[in-house]
Amino acid sequence: MAKREINIKVTCSGTLSCNANIWIYSLDGQNIYGPFQVQGGETFSFPIDDREWGVLVESDDDVLVDVWIDGGDEFHNE
Repeated sequence: MAKREINIKVTCSGTLSCNANIWIYSLDGQNIYGPFQVQGGETFSFPIDDREWGVLVESDDDVLVDVWIDGGDEFHNE
């Protein structure tokens, strides 16, 4: 199994500082991790396996959230 990480970057939208609570969950419902508190401008990384995963974000602030997965061989060309 290839090592993968899900990355979540929180960016403040219109304010100088913000934070968000983040949960990471497997789509099969077997695992839920969090909440993790992430500050604006910070990128949070979490190791995941080869299942499909989702992210839930809650914040009292206006935030922009980028989510991407690093690792695995999904972009490997032979």
